[in-house]
Amino acid sequence: MELSEVYKSILDNMNEPLYLCNPEKDIIYINPAAEKLTGWSLQEALAKKCYEVFGDEEQTCRDVCPVEKIISRKGSRLRYEGNLKTRSGNIKRFKASISPIYEDGKLSASVIVIQDIALLREMEQSEIRTMGALEKEIKERKKAEEALWKSEERYRALSDATFEAIFISESGICIETNQMATAMFGYEYDELIGIFGTDVIAAESKHLVKHNMLSGYEDPYEVIAQKKDGSTFHAEIRGKMTEYKGKSVRVTVVHDIDERKKAEEARRQSEKTMKAILAASPAGIGLVRNRILGWANKAMYNMVGYEPGSLFGKNVRLLYPADEEFTRANRELYRGIKETETGETETRWLKKDGSIICCYLQSSPLDPSNPEKGIIAAAVNITDQKRAEEHIHFLNQQLMKTQESERQVLSRELHDSVAQDLSTAKIYCDLLLDDPLKSKYPELKQKISDISGALHNSINAVRNLAYYLRPSYLDDMGIVEAVSQYCKDFSHNNDLNISFRAIGMENLKLDFDSEINLYRLIQEGLNNIKKHANARQATIRLLAAFPCIILRIEDDGRGFDVKKRLTAAQQEKRMGLRSMEERVSLLGGQMRIHSRISEGTKIFIEVPGQKEDPGGIFDVQ
Repeated sequence: MELSEVYKSILDNMNEPLYLCNPEKDIIYINPAAEKLTGWSLQEALAKKCYEVFGDEEQTCRDVCPVEKIISRKGSRLRYEGNLKTRSGNIKRFKASISPIYEDGKLSASVIVIQDIALLREMEQSEIRTMGALEKEIKERKKAEEALWKSEERYRALSDATFEAIFISESGICIETNQMATAMFGYEYDELIGIFGTDVIAAESKHLVKHNMLSGYEDPYEVIAQKKDGSTFHAEIRGKMTEYKGKSVRVTVVHDIDERKKAEEARRQSEKTMKAILAASPAGIGLVRNRILGWANKAMYNMVGYEPGSLFGKNVRLLYPADEEFTRANRELYRGIKETETGETETRWLKKDGSIICCYLQSSPLDPSNPEKGIIAAAVNITDQKRAEEHIHFLNQQLMKTQESERQVLSRELHDSVAQDLSTAKIYCDLLLDDPLKSKYPELKQKISDISGALHNSINAVRNLAYYLRPSYLDDMGIVEAVSQYCKDFSHNNDLNISFRAIGMENLKLDFDSEINLYRLIQEGLNNIKKHANARQATIRLLAAFPCIILRIEDDGRGFDVKKRLTAAQQEKRMGLRSMEERVSLLGGQMRIHSRISEGTKIFIEVPGQKEDPGGIFDVQ
């Protein structure tokens, strides 16, 4: 069988893979689509049997060859599924429609049209398919079909192999159709012959179809089609006038687009829902691709004071007050996206009017495997929250300063007044004990001695309390000596070995607020060890490491579950660890706790500092 240049051109331009083989199973033609699917060129395929390219001899031809089946049926069309092995060795599953081609009443060849099942499934699952691409595909198919209809035999072979319904009508009456039309509409072939074109159209679309048929309209349009059982489906119709057997007829192609329309409707509903969510969201939400802002909701524009849409296509650098903040915030965001697929940070944005707001940003990629598609960024204005936090922080600082001032007053009063009065009373008691008359009244002597002893204990207690409230060493000798003396006294009074060491602190000049807070942290840390740890050894290290001061408190006690203890402390309103955390926060630092049952506890405190001079002195902030 020889293919004319006209037919070869038609077949070459078909989108569906197609090949022809003769009754001896020799491949006599494959179109470019089949070349692409199999990896075999036309010249390579012409030297092969059909099963060598489009099947597996052991699997496909072991039973009855599809080509032999179609020969034996003498005119029947056959649909089947099979596997083909590409030139590269890959196995692909396909659907095929095979039809015989007769010349002068004798079988000359079989035409096999193939559909890649994997590609079909991919197309079914795709929710987004542009109308332009669909129209192009339909136009290409129609060009090929219009050319093939010039030959009735070849028209029959190819039209029966297509997956679209085809009607040929004269004056609106169907005079020919294909097998797909019977399957699509549920009629027998003889039932379709003689019907009017609108008989397979639902009532709401009949007027449109009739008008387009009578006016010769040729562009694709959508209608509601109706099956024999009365059920309806969405269809795309395209018709064109042509010559058929010497008559002027209209060829109409019907494509079932019901699944596509359902997907489009689902997508539209999803988009409406998403738009409603975005419009109602108090958070600013936008799409950023390569640092360029795409769409953004109204809340985003309201947050930064711009007109909706005015930032589209602008670099997000516009929203930051300085390059350094832009670089830092984006570095943190994209590092989080890379590590956990979610980035977050707190930053400052510059509004259109020049004012600054504090923002919390969180972002996630549209496609983690392809960052170029962009990220979804959500922003919340936390300016009021930050101001409230700063105010609370300021109030807490003032509260602690007030507490320390009150402690100083109490300490001075206890030391200068109460302790002095007690000392005076003790002196008088001691004088009475030295009186010669004491021998005459032994019972009185004992009572005076007891009072003197009680006064001595009270004097020590008052002095210790005054020292606790305001350690005199801190004022006189600085933080290192004060802590050293406190550790010695604490060790002596509580049977606890304490190893204290200060590194790099000798030349530091700290303000009193910083010194007293560091001192209190060590006090509270040791008191916690005494109350809860049952430890024998404690270690305290105070280290100056510019630009920070590091305090480390360790013990070899019983340890605890950090998460449970902190939760319980909050519920039971325990002040030990919470008080330490608050002091560290007031210093602008961080505190970390590491502990395990029976393995002791380690507390790491780091507070920032600032150099005062080139010699390395800095203030704790």
